[in-house]
Amino acid sequence: MRRVLSTGVVSLVASLFPVAMAFGQQATLLQQFYVMKAFAPNVDKVGVLVSQTPAAEFKDKLGRASAAVGVQAVISVVAGLNDLSRAYQELVTNYRVRFIWIPPEDAVLCSDVARDYLVRKAVTEGVGILAPSKQWVAQGATLYVGLDGEKVKPYYNSRALQALGLTVPDKFADVSTATSE
Repeated sequence: MRRVLSTGVVSLVASLFPVAMAFGQQATLLQQFYVMKAFAPNVDKVGVLVSQTPAAEFKDKLGRASAAVGVQAVISVVAGLNDLSRAYQELVTNYRVRFIWIPPEDAVLCSDVARDYLVRKAVTEGVGILAPSKQWVAQGATLYVGLDGEKVKPYYNSRALQALGLTVPDKFADVSTATSE
């Protein structure tokens, strides 16, 4: 099941997105999309890979966050690891997404097998990955957004940024952490 969430002009309502989620030092969806857009300002479509049909609340938050930063979010449900290649190719080929977000709570897509496949494909095809953890960045994913206390802290892979022709935005130069593995 794929669903394209429309973008539009919305006012940001701080109360819609708490400073931290239940995942500890994981940034909110809005914070993650904001940082992704700062690193890749020309991105207009983001693919979202999930292993289960998302709940209405998730879709609503995704729609608000994507609209707030001016991107279109395209959800693709992956039935299992054997369906990952099809879902990735569909997002990149049919929807022409330039970044893919992996929600951190998705056990299937956060597996080592999924990570290795997605990082390899994305790097060779010029697609960024908004990763679910710092470990993904160490393995070649483009970007992870965490929190340092209440401050947003991007972690990025230098080689992945270079391959995508991206640079660290000035506003994050002093607070981000690089790896080049």
